[in-house]
Amino acid sequence: MAQILHVSWSAIDRQAEDLAAALRRRPEGGIFDRVIAVSRGGLVPAALLAAHLGVRRVESVQVQAYDGTERLSELRLLGAAPVAAGPSGDPRQTLVVDEMCDSGRTGAFLHELLPQACQAALVGRGPAHDRPQVRSLGGGGQIWLATSVEGSAWLVFPWSPAEDRLGSAGELGAPPFRRFSTEDLVASRPPADARASSRLPVIVALDNIRSAMNVGLVFRVCDCVNVEALWLGGITAWPGVSEHATNRIGKTAVGGSLESVPWRHVPDLVPEVARLKAEGWRVVALEQGSGSQPWRAVDYGARTVLILGHEREGVQDPLLELADAVAELPVRGITNSLNVATCASAVLYELLDRHEGR
Repeated sequence: MAQILHVSWSAIDRQAEDLAAALRRRPEGGIFDRVIAVSRGGLVPAALLAAHLGVRRVESVQVQAYDGTERLSELRLLGAAPVAAGPSGDPRQTLVVDEMCDSGRTGAFLHELLPQACQAALVGRGPAHDRPQVRSLGGGGQIWLATSVEGSAWLVFPWSPAEDRLGSAGELGAPPFRRFSTEDLVASRPPADARASSRLPVIVALDNIRSAMNVGLVFRVCDCVNVEALWLGGITAWPGVSEHATNRIGKTAVGGSLESVPWRHVPDLVPEVARLKAEGWRVVALEQGSGSQPWRAVDYGARTVLILGHEREGVQDPLLELADAVAELPVRGITNSLNVATCASAVLYELLDRHEGR
């Protein structure tokens, strides 16, 4: 008998998050200007994926695949066809989302309507594959899947009508873990144009950082979250200033981050930060003090200048005077503070989560 798998809300959210991560690792990148839900089953998955990918525009399309007796029928569109492209005018930035792909008929049908759109579904029903996975559709189309179940399984989503079909009950759990190899990770690097068009609106300003190896670590995390720019202020070492400094920066700035992160040396950060503040950027300094706020309670604004200071002396006073907020990471042990690159990592990933809607 067919196995009945009940898909929980937590499993759906987990699959949507995994699928969003897989879409970001595509060679084309994970930049979309609209998400189209295949109604009705794709409405919730589309909303979740849009939130995870930071997409504000969500549309819907309804395709009839079954007749009134639940038998397969000729596919037809109910209502108006979706326009070829979203707000950007680029049809490749459209993401079509359904809750499940089994025969692939609906996906192939939609591929004919939107041949340059990307398609995705939470679950593929058919032969099991590793994840993340891409299944071929008719007509040269492809659909991205978070996980697969055997073709005989019957999936019951929370929005599905109550089912009384015979079969063994179970729950769709997390797909098996598969470690990505170095080759997988290198192959999934987004191209330069995708990185340039999706930069996190954050400028990291290092104020008189004395350790070149710390500078390299900050380069690395700035690449990981894809910041807009890295400013190396005052005595902060920069690539090319000397052979010794360049070598030490390179020891920790691995994977090409020195080439991928837009950076420049700024002898005096104060006038440059003041200029950005006047242009509407929100200035946040990371520092310990009586007027600081917990780092997750801070309003970082839509565009942020994040200032990190000297390992012993901290952020210089003229920059603190420019700050709209001072953020502090809690220290519960006996050490006075965290390493500057560790602090940068924590705050930058908080900002990445906020901008991606998590």
